[in-house]
Amino acid sequence: MDTDGFRINKLLVVGVGLIGGSLSLALKKADCVKEVVGVGRTIANLELAVELGVIDRYTQEMEEEVADSDVIVVAVPVLSTDSVVERIASTNYWNTIVTDAGSVKQGVVESASRHFDPAYQNFVGGHPIAGREHSGVTAAVSDLFVNHRTVLTPGPNTADEAVSTIR
Repeated sequence: MDTDGFRINKLLVVGVGLIGGSLSLALKKADCVKEVVGVGRTIANLELAVELGVIDRYTQEMEEEVADSDVIVVAVPVLSTDSVVERIASTNYWNTIVTDAGSVKQGVVESASRHFDPAYQNFVGGHPIAGREHSGVTAAVSDLFVNHRTVLTPGPNTADEAVSTIR
């Protein structure tokens, strides 16, 4: 991974399972992220993610972490994405780039359009074309995305810088 010294100061991963966890591990391995904060449903899974080195710390109070996060990755099941985007949109999200890892884009794009202010230019839809037969944080690996593509679906008003960061 050629990063040219690019570094995310704070990455907020909502959904610390196979995809969110593997992305965290890949960025850590490439030294592209200073801190990874995980958000999830259960404390036990989040504690395990810290123990495994997948995340640096965790919270269940996502709203408190949004404003000073550089990037938020929504890596939850697609049917849960709308409620996560709604929670993000209830905060000061303007300077934060938001992306997702959902396998279908229409509902995610509609959710972003519904919840984010029309002037917000930092949402970049995404779908990594990668996976494994196992799921959960214990299945996360740093090389999951090697030799796999990720489809990005920026909107017509998405800032070039946001797309470049996610790319």
